[in-house]
Amino acid sequence: MKQGVLFTLLIIFVGCGVQKNIVSDPYVGTYNVTVFNVDTFGDIPLEITISKEGENYSSAIKGQGEASDSVSFEVNGTSKDENNTIIIEAYAGGYDIYIDLIISGDDVKGSLMGMFNLEGVRIKSN
Repeated sequence: MKQGVLFTLLIIFVGCGVQKNIVSDPYVGTYNVTVFNVDTFGDIPLEITISKEGENYSSAIKGQGEASDSVSFEVNGTSKDENNTIIIEAYAGGYDIYIDLIISGDDVKGSLMGMFNLEGVRIKSN
């Protein structure tokens, strides 16, 4: 009887002690971002989604509000550099563009083409 109780307690202890350690990538998620003071456009609200499969990042960009009607984005590549900056290369409005994102927790800042500042927040973790 005593061995049965000890065995049961051992099973419970081991079962509770084994947990799957899931490591989530701190860059993956969906962000609401605003690009500030773009010539002839003003402030541009965007939704940027960053995904990762294996070691490769991918992303999608959608305009919000008026930007959703006037500009569509075709993402050509997404990468992370040695400074942990996410770099998105895309085509929009007849131009090749790039977006640099510095993600810290749920906050994001960076630039569009190195000329226009952007800021935003994570709205969804993937």
